[in-house]
Amino acid sequence: KGNFVLLSKTLIYFDRQKKTYTTTTIPVTSSDALLTVAEDKKGNIYVSSNTSGITKLEWDNISRAYVLGDNSSINPAPNNRSCIAVDDQGFIWVGTEGKGLYRYNPETGQMINFTPDKLDSRSISDINIYSLFVDHSGILWIGTYSQGLCKYDLYRKSFLHFKSIPGKVNSMSGNVISGITSNNSNELWVGSRDEGGINRFIFNGSEEPTVIHYMNNPNDNNTI
Repeated sequence: KGNFVLLSKTLIYFDRQKKTYTTTTIPVTSSDALLTVAEDKKGNIYVSSNTSGITKLEWDNISRAYVLGDNSSINPAPNNRSCIAVDDQGFIWVGTEGKGLYRYNPETGQMINFTPDKLDSRSISDINIYSLFVDHSGILWIGTYSQGLCKYDLYRKSFLHFKSIPGKVNSMSGNVISGITSNNSNELWVGSRDEGGINRFIFNGSEEPTVIHYMNNPNDNNTI
């Protein structure tokens, strides 16, 4: 493929050798805000947006370019905010605003919807999903709009919850999760909106990780 792929309202290629841009007519989204990008094992690219769900870009070996793919099977909230991730098993995960979390199996076409169940403490904690991340161990992390962070256990098929608990130092600083990332298998960095700062999770083999808060202090230039 060789070129950088730039995503705007349309698909743009950047030739690294010629240092030139080529703008295509392939629509990526009608939204002004692209939220997440994921790639599957076949080289297909999935783009989530703030108002138009999921767009699928398929790699075409004949034209050696991306073409607009059929997104009907992986776009459960086409007029809503969505986020997307692809795990190590090839499952496509789609988080939505108001419809919960979806897992799509591209081999079978099966779509499973995960929503909160008040009678099951192992269910997902929120119907509004704001961020998704697959870490170095293949674990799926789900950031919610108001109920903190969820960890999906691929073997037990259950969700573990991490929330901000008043009075508990070793808990999250906020429950609106705007972003999740990691640079190794022993740590997880979680961004929280509404002055929640950044939460650094350190895993030491126990069920409960250590949580370190990085908050803004207007009187300290060394804070975030």
